[in-house]
Amino acid sequence: MMFLVIALGTTSVVGPFGPLVQTYSGVVTALIGAVDLAFGFSIRARNHAYLRKEYFRIAAALASRKCKPLDAEAKMMELAADEEPIFMAAHAIAENWAMKAVYGDSKPLPCEVGWLRRQFRHLFLMTDVNFSTKKKK
Repeated sequence: MMFLVIALGTTSVVGPFGPLVQTYSGVVTALIGAVDLAFGFSIRARNHAYLRKEYFRIAAALASRKCKPLDAEAKMMELAADEEPIFMAAHAIAENWAMKAVYGDSKPLPCEVGWLRRQFRHLFLMTDVNFSTKKKK
């Protein structure tokens, strides 16, 4: 995302393709920068990489017996506190994929995610939506 901002920003300043492209690349640069700032894709990616690395450090300590299971569980709870809220639509889609990978078509999918929500699964949390196909009593 930031690469696009830099490349288009350079095009809008240098303008090797003419004034029309220069103007539009400036507008697109501003839009991409605003979207990245508003939704924080690069920050989320950095946080995800950090948490993944820390979870693997805990797993390595457990595998090498440098850490007791209770200590590992405590460290994982501390890391869980740093995790961002779950994107519910993305989680529901992942649950469907896992179910299909394990059971194939022999069992019904546990979640139903509509087309529009599927498109915005990484932008909005959608915590108020119930994606379960099971009826609540």
